[in-house]
Amino acid sequence: MRARRASVVTLVAMGHEGETPSAEDELTAEVIAARIRGEPLDLSPRIDALRDGPGRYFFTEAQHEYPREDFERCTDVDRFGSACAWMVSHSSS
Repeated sequence: MRARRASVVTLVAMGHEGETPSAEDELTAEVIAARIRGEPLDLSPRIDALRDGPGRYFFTEAQHEYPREDFERCTDVDRFGSACAWMVSHSSS
């Protein structure tokens, strides 16, 4: 984005199945927007709100498909020094 000097960047938080808003997608959009603007963003209260709200299923024993450790991994911002890059190809082959 910076290399292309985009004057407009649109972030779309798709939510759950593109149908209903989700707090985690909205938070991700906020984080990306703050990074683009070079602004700090205190995530601690937002992560606590996720843990107590929509992320609470990570902390119930009945939900084995959502391991507790996954929540911590998902909210460990800046865990990696880079992101995966991808490129769209318009080749017909």
